Amino acid sequence: MIDEYKTFKVESSNEHNFNIYTGRDKDKHFIYTPYISFFNFDNLKDAEKMCNSLNKIADKYHNE
Repeated sequence: MIDEYKTFKVESSNEHNFNIYTGRDKDKHFIYTPYISFFNFDNLKDAEKMCNSLNKIADKYHNE
């Protein structure tokens, strides 16, 4: 079973804003910048690429 709190997921907020979070759908923990909790991307593919990069970093941390 996948630990929902050890993986990042992305959801579309609107056309160019995507929220990146960890946790379950009912208990989301968003990544916050100092002022905003969303990232601007041109499309969902770019947002998913960022999310995959974050998961690679998290995997490395959890495997050490």
